[in-house]
Amino acid sequence: MGIIGHQKKLSYLQNFLNRGFLFPAFLFEGPEKIGKRTIAKEFIRGMQCEKTILGGCGSCPACINANAGHDTMVIDDVLAARCQTKELSYDPYGIEGVGHLMAFAHTTPLRAQYKIILIDNAHRLSFEAQNKLLKILEEPPSYCIFIFVSHKPESLIRTIRSRCLVVQFGLVPRNHILEYLDSKQS
Repeated sequence: MGIIGHQKKLSYLQNFLNRGFLFPAFLFEGPEKIGKRTIAKEFIRGMQCEKTILGGCGSCPACINANAGHDTMVIDDVLAARCQTKELSYDPYGIEGVGHLMAFAHTTPLRAQYKIILIDNAHRLSFEAQNKLLKILEEPPSYCIFIFVSHKPESLIRTIRSRCLVVQFGLVPRNHILEYLDSKQS
């Protein structure tokens, strides 16, 4: 998987996959640039994998089809940049973007068990967009899972945070990073 540190969080998320019990919404919070989004994507691969392996097995039909992205939507800086260049004509973090997200969420999964929506930098969602998003978070479709990723979770309205299972990430200890770098030099 190539993830340094966060072993307890990875085990925690794998346990959800093993049990087949998933919350409708997760909030991955913690400092910037520590791997929250990467781990969220690995968790998504695990949810879509027939063998429910964090990161996916890569060989089952669900993993092979997951690369097509039919059942996963990602709201992130890449999408926001596409919107700024007029390739798309809406703000993915605004109310119209949430409208697109809700339309996606209300369609049944095409190939996977779940429809998964990853909102990276969720703190960028406008207040109006967050309020609109509450409608689906209050009564989400049984097949829909949201993952919010933020280093500023306090910017999300309390009612969104209250509907999420919070996964708190911290800095990776220096010795884990040094061990990883030593192993790469060997």
